[in-house]
Amino acid sequence: MRSILEHKSKELPVNLEEIREHFALFETDEEIAKLLQNAVEHIELQTGLSLQKKTWKIIHDNSYISLPYGPVSNVISVHDSNGNKIEPVSVKRASGNVILNFKDDQGMVKIRYETGYDRETLPECLKQSIFEKFWEVYADNLLSDSSWSNKVDDGMEYQIYNKMLQANS
Repeated sequence: MRSILEHKSKELPVNLEEIREHFALFETDEEIAKLLQNAVEHIELQTGLSLQKKTWKIIHDNSYISLPYGPVSNVISVHDSNGNKIEPVSVKRASGNVILNFKDDQGMVKIRYETGYDRETLPECLKQSIFEKFWEVYADNLLSDSSWSNKVDDGMEYQIYNKMLQANS
């Protein structure tokens, strides 16, 4: 099986203003978005889920496939190796997962499908994980970046350290 990411939405699953207000940040939208994207990608790697809206193409040569990187919101198309549109023998959906079954002699199959959450459908537990990972990435970036050294005093380092401990407990 080969997976190809065809498109990733630029809209992050958490609003930048929510992050800014929650952590009382003064950084630019670009700086916050970069760190938030890092946090989202980290959570995606840990969970195997697509938190952002994405379009995938899978090339598969088996009669059965559980589409990865869910939740799957839409199966756009299914084609055989000659480019002919085909229908699976069966489609099973459960909790955002989609399982497709094909004829045993089907051969190579190309499947295009959409995955991910938007801001309204993102489960609260994943949103909380994004916030926690964002804070960890933000604090690491803040403490390791020499350009921030003039902005961070000892009291602020202590506050950041305490926030990190709270987020991880």
